[in-house]
Amino acid sequence: ACLALLRADCHELVRSETTIRIAHAYRAGQPLMAGWLYVLRALAENGMGMYRSALASAIACLATVRVHDGVDRLTLREVAAAARVRSLVELGNHDQARRAVDTYRLAGPLPEFWGSGYVLHSRGMLHLAVGEPARALADFTESGHRWRRWYGTHSQPSRTAIGGVPFGWLSSAAVALAMMGDWDAAEALTADEVASARVHQSPH
Repeated sequence: ACLALLRADCHELVRSETTIRIAHAYRAGQPLMAGWLYVLRALAENGMGMYRSALASAIACLATVRVHDGVDRLTLREVAAAARVRSLVELGNHDQARRAVDTYRLAGPLPEFWGSGYVLHSRGMLHLAVGEPARALADFTESGHRWRRWYGTHSQPSRTAIGGVPFGWLSSAAVALAMMGDWDAAEALTADEVASARVHQSPH
């Protein structure tokens, strides 16, 4: 349910709901569930521009993940690390963001999993912030490819995308293209995002 709310940009509701559920998860002896709730809260807080709170939520998730094994733990760690990177980028802490990318091994090729599009987008935002638009564009483009593979195309609306419709990468890619001087391509991507938002009835 919280994923669907994130897709609808109901960030305040997700933040409120996950905060309540985190306490319940700990009382029920389910710390790994609390980890999932922390990462959802971090994504919502980033979406609200509450970057310091998002950073704290991402760190709390990563602390929980470190002491639990399992297949889901790995993808959870990567998405939480990406939320941490995004928060640090928005706060202007680019060196810390770079260290987080290295620490959590987000720098190289990423495996395919449900949140890999978000991880790539966060990494691309770091590249963009430090003046590496070509690397940013590569990450944004691959992010878009993965969103489409996992969550559908324009004619197949996403039902479980993270943090809005899976086409938000388009505006980020447009910024990268503009930084590279390719204004025509940037304008085309912006138009594509507007068309996608209309199909999905998104406010973006």
